[in-house]
Amino acid sequence: MQLGQKVFISFGIFILIYRSTSPTSEGCLKALIRSSGGAQKPPSVSPTELKFIYLPDWDLDWILPDLLFTKTSTAVEWKAVASAIKTLVEEATFEATNESLIFRAMDPSHIALVDLNWPNTAFEKYECDKPFKFSIRVEDFVKLIGRTDAKDSVELSSTEEDALLLRLMNGYKREFRIHLIESTSGTAPLPKLELDARISMSKSVFEKVLADISVVADQVAMSALKENVSFGGKSDVGAATITLDKNGADILELDAKQEAKSSYNIDYLMSISKALGSVAETVTLEFSSKKPLRLEWKLNEQGATVRYFLAPRISE
Repeated sequence: MQLGQKVFISFGIFILIYRSTSPTSEGCLKALIRSSGGAQKPPSVSPTELKFIYLPDWDLDWILPDLLFTKTSTAVEWKAVASAIKTLVEEATFEATNESLIFRAMDPSHIALVDLNWPNTAFEKYECDKPFKFSIRVEDFVKLIGRTDAKDSVELSSTEEDALLLRLMNGYKREFRIHLIESTSGTAPLPKLELDARISMSKSVFEKVLADISVVADQVAMSALKENVSFGGKSDVGAATITLDKNGADILELDAKQEAKSSYNIDYLMSISKALGSVAETVTLEFSSKKPLRLEWKLNEQGATVRYFLAPRISE
């Protein structure tokens, strides 16, 4: 505690609180205390007043003000986010503000970029009074998130600069403390693109298309016209072509301002689609001739999204 605040704990039951009369400390004592049964405000303590406060069934580390507190009702979104990040980088730096939690990074070869935007309204609960930037080892985070069950609620919080607290709850409660790491990498810039073709389809159709093309090729050629979109691939093994009509059941949306043709690495696409396919039912593709591909998945109906940018394969 800072600014003249003192807290003494006796057997985890009573807390003795004293707040100094210094003007700088006035109003600084935020006893943001939560319990599984719901939050309650502690009795008010006026300057120079000394009190014992009884706190039944509260976790005492919640007494410190949070740099960040997030809660989701399930672990599905976090699992998808962790899997998506794992496809590109070994270390992840998140930036939290009072409006949203964001992550943006490019793979070491500068071929692909992941952009996560998770607004505060898309969490069950979200608190971040001031900007907070933290970095974690992706492999460690994936392992911890992997311990979640389908119906677990997930609380991710931090009251200190060097650690995160991960709580998983669904009757069976687990708590993990994750050490943060120092990272010198900054947030990757977001590409500004004007793209000619926009296609939406179910994730199952998209995954089927990629799987079919991967049998004969390591890159997929996309071609969009006003009436259809086609996917193709060829190699020494052979060739494959898949055409989806605008009015067919497999296409949810097709808008092509003009003909667009480009090719992309199929392994990158299959990896990210597998990572996010568990949480999103549809995927939106946008591309132009010889420009990066932009894909978007919705993590939930409240506005959390993951966008993925992939550089085109330029033939010699």
